[in-house]
Amino acid sequence: MRQLKPIYEFAEPDVVFECKLLEIEYLQRRLDLDEAYRHIQLLLDQDKSGLQSGTFVELRHLPPWKRSSLTLSDQSRRIKLLNMKAALWCRAGKPAKGFSVALRAASSAYNRILLPLLWEAITSLSCTLIDLGQFEGANKLLESIMPHVSSMFLLWESLLMFCRP
Repeated sequence: MRQLKPIYEFAEPDVVFECKLLEIEYLQRRLDLDEAYRHIQLLLDQDKSGLQSGTFVELRHLPPWKRSSLTLSDQSRRIKLLNMKAALWCRAGKPAKGFSVALRAASSAYNRILLPLLWEAITSLSCTLIDLGQFEGANKLLESIMPHVSSMFLLWESLLMFCRP
């Protein structure tokens, strides 16, 4: 990881973000959850520039001049970080905190129609429900998205077959 830090200055922001996500995953696998949480929170705080401090503000509640400053990439980054934060809370043994974060991520992904991130958030919600002992609710939640996930994979498969030379 130390070898990658010097390229952060010269790399594109998307590459830097992906490297930071990999660093967070590495910290989680090493069970250094405090440091992983600190990294996630640092990235979330960096994304809050231009927004109200505190929790994530839904796009419809922002004034029009602030809505344009939020690009789709910024929104998807924030939702991805919220999903990682929810998973981290579950891994740390505090699923109740993870539930509220995962619910916020799912709501944001739903409002922006970011389906892969929505499915990730719903999976995170289900894992949280399992940790809380709500197995039936987790089962229903996962079964509700399976037709959508499988139809999306079929669509991608047909597009790939169509686009191949």
